[in-house]
This record gives sequence, C-alpha cells and structure tokens, in this order.
Amino acid sequence: GLSRGFDREQARATMPFWCECCDRGYLTKEKLEQHLARHLRCEYPGCNFQCVNPEALKKPPRLLHIRFAGAHLVDPEVYVANRKRLYPTREVVQAKMEELALRKARGDVLNDETKAHRRRVFAARAERQRLQRRKVS
Repeated sequence: GLSRGFDREQARATMPFWCECCDRGYLTKEKLEQHLARHLRCEYPGCNFQCVNPEALKKPPRLLHIRFAGAHLVDPEVYVANRKRLYPTREVVQAKMEELALRKARGDVLNDETKAHRRRVFAARAERQRLQRRKVS
C-alpha cells in the first residue's frame, strides 16, 4: 500500500501498472501479473471479492460480505469509488481529526482510547504470566 502522506496521483504517475483491487502500483507489467496471480477469489456465489491475504477469506462468508455491505457484489466500480473517496488524503484526515476533537470535547469515549486500554491490559496480563512462568521454572 501507499505510505501516509503519499499523493495517489503522484503514485499513479510513477507506477504505470495498477491493481485497482488492492490500490497498489507496479513499475512493470510482469510485476503486476505476478501480483494478480497471487489474488485469491471469494467462492461465495456472485461475489467478486479478491485479495492476496488468505486470512481474509477464512472468515465466514456472512462476516466477509457484511463488512462490504454487498456493494462490490453488484458493482465493483462503486466499491472502488467508495474506497477512493475514503482514502486518507490530507483533507479526509483533517476532517476526521476535527470530528475526533469534537467528540472528545463532548466527552465521547474514543475507539483509540478503548484500544489503548485493551493493549495496556493485555500487556500487563502477558507480563504477569511471563513472571509466573519464570517463578515456576
């Protein structure tokens, strides 16, 4: 994928071969074809979903397809357009940061705070278990 702050149009200008599904660019047609050969396709009837991560296809079809709300099942162009619309450009990131600041000012519990709390709890639990194993040994 593209790194943060990297301009999509600049990437497309420098990468003549592009995988629309993964939104990744390649310098040669051979590299793109190698990438496309790695694509795994969903076997769900009527689904056009494809990816290179086999873990993504291990989810039950109902979970996989709920995530995408079925848009790509009917019209992959709509799915790609939505992905491009939500791509983290500076404007999209700025709008999200403003929304988060507003939510924080209202006192909402933010996902990042919840995730950070879970990480701290998990790390503390793992450390306790490691120390207990060390005492037993």
